Amino acid sequence: MNALKFAQVLTQKRKDKGLTQDDLANYVGVSKASVSKWETGQCYPDILTLPVLATYFNISIDELLGYSPTLDHAGIEHLYNSFLHKFEKEPYDVVITQVEEAIKKYYACMPLVLKMAYLLTNHFMIAPTPDKQADILNRIVSLCDHIKSEAEDLNLVTAANSLQANIYLIQNAPLDVIENLKGVITPTSSDEPILASAYQLIGKKDKAIQVLQAGQFNHLMQLMSIMPTYAMLSVEYPIKFDLIAKRTLALMSTFELDTLNTGIAVQIYLALAQGYMQIGNKEVALNHLEKYTDLCTKCLFPIKLDGDDYFDQLKDWFKEIEVRTQAPRSEKIIQQSMLQGLALNPYFEALKEEPRFIRMHQQLKQFVVHNIGGIS
Repeated sequence: MNALKFAQVLTQKRKDKGLTQDDLANYVGVSKASVSKWETGQCYPDILTLPVLATYFNISIDELLGYSPTLDHAGIEHLYNSFLHKFEKEPYDVVITQVEEAIKKYYACMPLVLKMAYLLTNHFMIAPTPDKQADILNRIVSLCDHIKSEAEDLNLVTAANSLQANIYLIQNAPLDVIENLKGVITPTSSDEPILASAYQLIGKKDKAIQVLQAGQFNHLMQLMSIMPTYAMLSVEYPIKFDLIAKRTLALMSTFELDTLNTGIAVQIYLALAQGYMQIGNKEVALNHLEKYTDLCTKCLFPIKLDGDDYFDQLKDWFKEIEVRTQAPRSEKIIQQSMLQGLALNPYFEALKEEPRFIRMHQQLKQFVVHNIGGIS
């Protein structure tokens, strides 16, 4: 109980009612000395006395104890970001223990649990041994099960189910992935036009526009996220792969994805470079790697979503969805990964002696060294 604020809460509630310690003691049926010890933190009331005190002050027992089982959006973001920095500077096992303590403390706060599941997903690969990596993946699965069984917010349940499927894929459990995601490609009409029309009918045109912009943004990002995997699955058919690449690039250009969502853009350029290497087109592969390198070193950081001149009504919406979206690893770890995506990628082994590739490697390496002081 020493982490609780019972003494302060009790003292304040008693004073708010204009009571003396004698008055409270008489009501509860204890001595004034007992109340004094409660308020100075020397001891705590019997467990059966807590409901009596909570009822008397018309508050919950949690409030009486100064305990909150949930965190608001700002608190969740603050906690998440603190762990990002800890993963950079502190031993992995130490940070994981702290993450588990936070999960235990706020186990009823589903947005927090989901955020911690994303945190573990983005950092399991830096666990010191394969066994510990496997343990973390299993832990993420159990957290997702907890959210799916307890959360009342359908968006949280959907996000947890999607994350769990992703973990099953990492665990090489395709049948579990299929079971999790069965039915997700059933054709459905979008609800955004209906919701927007409702807002328009009550005179909230700005809100209607925001709903439609958010819908477009969601569908666009979902489509663009699919493209790297779709392209790579088509490399054995060079003509089809080239068609997919050209249409993807056209859509990226139309919506200015390089600046709208640089994180997805770099994934696409890297995937297309890999694909063009597989079909034997080094020149085009190098072109895409140059885009990848330039975006990584000039546009990717700081990582954030701000919209643009087209998506100009989404600032508040981006804030609302931050807890539910997959949060990134620390920028240090991302920068190391993007360098490895170029230097250690087996698809680019044949490019190691190419002057353009060497320049790109040096550009990325210098950027990473400059920002994080070295490469681990």
